[in-house]
Amino acid sequence: MTKKTGITLGICLLFSFYGYGQSERIDSSRHQKKSIHIIGVQANALVKQIFNFGNANNAVNNPYLLTYTFINRKSKLGFDAGVGYTLNNTFENDGNTKKDNYINDLYFRLGILQMLPLNRRFTATFNLHILAEFLNSKTMTESDFGSQLAVINSTTTTLKYGLGPCMGLRYKISNRVFAGTEASYYFKIGNNKSSVRTTNTFNGQSQTILTESNNDLKQFMLNVPTAIYLAIRI
Repeated sequence: MTKKTGITLGICLLFSFYGYGQSERIDSSRHQKKSIHIIGVQANALVKQIFNFGNANNAVNNPYLLTYTFINRKSKLGFDAGVGYTLNNTFENDGNTKKDNYINDLYFRLGILQMLPLNRRFTATFNLHILAEFLNSKTMTESDFGSQLAVINSTTTTLKYGLGPCMGLRYKISNRVFAGTEASYYFKIGNNKSSVRTTNTFNGQSQTILTESNNDLKQFMLNVPTAIYLAIRI
């Protein structure tokens, strides 16, 4: 009798653990479905390679190359972030003139959004972003013509902050792949500093001239939808 009771209790415990595991997996699955996570990348160069637009070379005025979007599936509310970073150092030398260019630019935005499904394929989003831009460039030019040597060092630093609305349109290619674009109207304020140091050497005699500027700036600009994003739901 005791042996049968022990076997019965063991089976009951086994089924209870199995049922608990199933319930936990179902709850976990339901929790995952409560939100949508989308990662996007700017894909204008890829689209140009796939589709032939002739010699059209329209400038893309959207610096946010990578984007991340979080959306609550029930309320359709969420937030998104975008970032763009450029680090470029080039050197040129034609024998008489050496030129060294250095660019270090960072663009960042963060905001809230409201998603509006239009039909089975198209979805619109309405965003409000805050922005930050940190731009730095340096150029060194050295011209050597025998008895005369000219060295020019220029530095430009720009800081911008702002906010503004953005509206996006996304097309569902498949269950997890989307293509979209956006238009924004951002207001930015900031500061631009630049300095140019020129040193001329002729027959052993040197003269240095330094020119500096420090200017505040304001921008209120409409960015039309020229950027094309490819996005994946994860």
